Amino acid sequence: MLKPIIIKNVAPKNWSEKQVGLEFKNLLKNGYRLDLKGQAKDRAPDYLPRTRPPKHVIDLFGVRYFLSDIRREAGFRFFVAYLVMPQKGKHKNFIYPRIFYKDSSLIWRSASHLIKTGKEHWIGKGDLKPVIEEGAINYYSAEETTNLPYEMDAALDTISRSSAEVIIDKMAQELVLRNAPENRVEPYADFTQPRLKAMQTPKYAINQNHKIAWFEHPNKPGSLRIEAGYEPDFKYGLIDTSYSRSKMYGGEINKYRIASKNRQVQYLFITGQTQAWIIPPQPLDDLLISYGVRAVDAEIDDNLCIPGFEFHYLEFDDEPDSLYSQIPKGFVGPASEADPDRASASPWIEKLPVMEKFRKHLKQKTLGTIKLSELKQA
Repeated sequence: MLKPIIIKNVAPKNWSEKQVGLEFKNLLKNGYRLDLKGQAKDRAPDYLPRTRPPKHVIDLFGVRYFLSDIRREAGFRFFVAYLVMPQKGKHKNFIYPRIFYKDSSLIWRSASHLIKTGKEHWIGKGDLKPVIEEGAINYYSAEETTNLPYEMDAALDTISRSSAEVIIDKMAQELVLRNAPENRVEPYADFTQPRLKAMQTPKYAINQNHKIAWFEHPNKPGSLRIEAGYEPDFKYGLIDTSYSRSKMYGGEINKYRIASKNRQVQYLFITGQTQAWIIPPQPLDDLLISYGVRAVDAEIDDNLCIPGFEFHYLEFDDEPDSLYSQIPKGFVGPASEADPDRASASPWIEKLPVMEKFRKHLKQKTLGTIKLSELKQA
């Protein structure tokens, strides 16, 4: 078990665009090369940063994140990011272009790959994990494996809000990401292998890779159980807070980053005007891969972390029409006004014992801040 690394939310570096540009150009002059995987590899070596130049910088755990201005394609907002990892081993003198985007759960993610054809446009959502359904094992994308470190979430929100305009960019994703065949949901080895190695290393594993949260009875939110020590520490574990905005959730959003009682993981609780939900917990470590995401997961039951609005709609292509829902049966709330294909999951979320405790502490203003002695430097 590693000693936890607990820091306050990092902020973007207070550099001008000129300073950012010079810093990036100096890397290229000093022999750094872009590790190009998308269509940009068929262009001039400097094509991508010349046409999508870095304007902002975030530093976290020895990784430097260069970010373009915010961009948009078909309502999908994203940054072109350039990652410089700590200079050792295979990462020496490489710059990794990535796509960072904000998910509908209001968390920032790093796309693992891309499927873009005339019929489909799908952003790769990380590692696959097995799910037992009717006695058979099926594999689904574990979207939380693409969540960027929560320590930098506020900085990404800040940069996004600071942009005077959103640039329409229909080519960036194809230039940066591997465009996979239509049936390839699984990411490529540069995403999966570093994570597999870390997850199989005992000192890095969270709860020996066993679930830290599960339900004793299906479809019963009150049956939630959390492994002893891994419960959110509402009394003394609040690490930091931040805010954002969302049209879907009616305006201002507040985010609360809270450590577990044993200080091995952190939770991110999000509140909107009427809704609240939990983002999947992350380890309190500094192990990052070249996609900018954490190498190790904290395993949970997915139904602990359903967003405030989740997919719930009829699929008209099937015969007969069938209902597709990511909300537990019997707990579907009103449809979203911003997206009719989504419905409120609050009837389920608000009955989770951990959410009830969070709401109680929030109402009574008893969320306790973590001790200064437990905080480290970023």
